[in-house]
Amino acid sequence: MPQASNSETSDLADALTGLGWAHSAAREVARDVIRDAPTANLSERLKIALASLGGNS
Repeated sequence: MPQASNSETSDLADALTGLGWAHSAAREVARDVIRDAPTANLSERLKIALASLGGNS
């Protein structure tokens, strides 16, 4: 399984913190989303992360 780069995780976590997420929660969700959708782009990953808020994963 491919490993997410730190910059991929940071980019997604930064986008989530920009939306008001706590830094620690954003990092954890970013790691999970990247693990589950390794080929998705940032926009797709944001959609996945936001969907997880509503329990629609």
